[in-house]
Amino acid sequence: MSERRYVVETGQAGAFNRLVESCAEFKKLHDRGEQALSLFPYILRDIFVALYEDFPRLLAPGQVSTGARLNRLIMDQFMKNREFRRARSFARQSSIGAGMAAMYFGELVLTGLDGDIMETANEIFCTEEELKDALLQRKTADKVARAAVGRVKEEYATLRNRWDLVVEDKEKQLRSLAARLSMQWNTSGKKTIGVSGADEKGAREGRFATGGEGLGDNKGVWTRGDITPHLKLVENYLNSPKLKRLAERVGRLKEVREQRHRQELAEDAAEVRGIAYGNELGMVVPEEWADYFKPLRKKSFQQKYADEALCLYDMSSRRRRGRGSLIICLDNSGSMQGPKEETSKAIAIALMEMAMAQKRDFVVIMFGGPDDDMKVFEIPRGQCTFEQLVAIGEYFLCSAGTDFEKPLQEAMRYLEKDKYPGGDIVFITDGVCSVSPEFLESYGQQKKTKQFRTIVVLVNYGHVSTAPVEAFCDELLVSRDLKGIDVAGPLFGGMRQ
Repeated sequence: MSERRYVVETGQAGAFNRLVESCAEFKKLHDRGEQALSLFPYILRDIFVALYEDFPRLLAPGQVSTGARLNRLIMDQFMKNREFRRARSFARQSSIGAGMAAMYFGELVLTGLDGDIMETANEIFCTEEELKDALLQRKTADKVARAAVGRVKEEYATLRNRWDLVVEDKEKQLRSLAARLSMQWNTSGKKTIGVSGADEKGAREGRFATGGEGLGDNKGVWTRGDITPHLKLVENYLNSPKLKRLAERVGRLKEVREQRHRQELAEDAAEVRGIAYGNELGMVVPEEWADYFKPLRKKSFQQKYADEALCLYDMSSRRRRGRGSLIICLDNSGSMQGPKEETSKAIAIALMEMAMAQKRDFVVIMFGGPDDDMKVFEIPRGQCTFEQLVAIGEYFLCSAGTDFEKPLQEAMRYLEKDKYPGGDIVFITDGVCSVSPEFLESYGQQKKTKQFRTIVVLVNYGHVSTAPVEAFCDELLVSRDLKGIDVAGPLFGGMRQ
């Protein structure tokens, strides 16, 4: 009976159980919720799984118990909700991210669910437990009646008939309670627990904003017993207007990047040379996908995905196996403050996702004037933690001057120790700065040796001289919409694949 109280299909029960055992704050919510709503642990696990899984699927009503109908009503609403889908963007395949988001939505259930609905749900839970016990007792009496003889047989046959009546009564009671629950849900003014103001017309954005898909902790890593520091970070993220605006820009740039990626896949299809193995879903052969949609073969597909053993189209003839670092230089001078800063960081985070998909080393260099210290974020193999994401979004130097040579020299220092040739430097600024001939000569020599490219993104309202940046860049993109959309296509298309 208990397994039929879950409504989201999953193979990740272990991740949820480890979270309950390891995280004090998560367990506190789990236990507190169970005291108020007996079904809450099942609802919380369904929320976690729906956030964690790549392709969450609700079970059909006939596959779940009567009590789990409340789970299904809640999860159906959550999975259609814009705020919940945005939360999935940083929670997918991340135990920490899914756990933190599940706590937020779990609290919404406890505080937003109508009291009458909770009372009826508790009655259904108790009645299901009584029905489970009655079914067990009837089965036991039936077995004894079949095996016994004489008076004992008659006694147990009578007992079995009594339990038949109890089972019938409990099933009738469940049907009545289910009808009451349905009526309460449809007439309750508090049933929209998943909205939280985010989907109402004219309302401001919900607490979760569109973020970078896949960003979060390292996949599969769970080493701490308490996520309180992470919860504080998430709260800062959720309550920061600056980060919300930044996340919106990242979301729009992501759409452009994904469209470009799909186009590249279509263009590359004619260059397939064979079959390789891995877990890049965009390259999985149709035969493997056929297994995913077969109930008996789905776990095999998931296991192959985890083991990076899915059959993929081999694109090695067009794609280099080793890629150099992706280095972003962000201008932090005072004139960049505001929309320009948010645009530059949105481009950086969108590129970070590309680096993560390609498992490239990623470096963010925030620079100002000649006398200012630079802030550098190193992200090996594109594995950005949630702490790094928040730090990149929040940090801004706001210097009084600008120096192009310092960040470019720092970028070259990273490229000198890079084990792969062919790195990319994306230099984002809103203005101009003189660069010495000696530096340009040295920079040109390094470019030939390490085979890297420099792309400059000039973010500015009006006309500025491009001669200083053209002296050291290979490609110049000018963004005048202050959103980055007008340069996103050429920028993402120009990245080394």
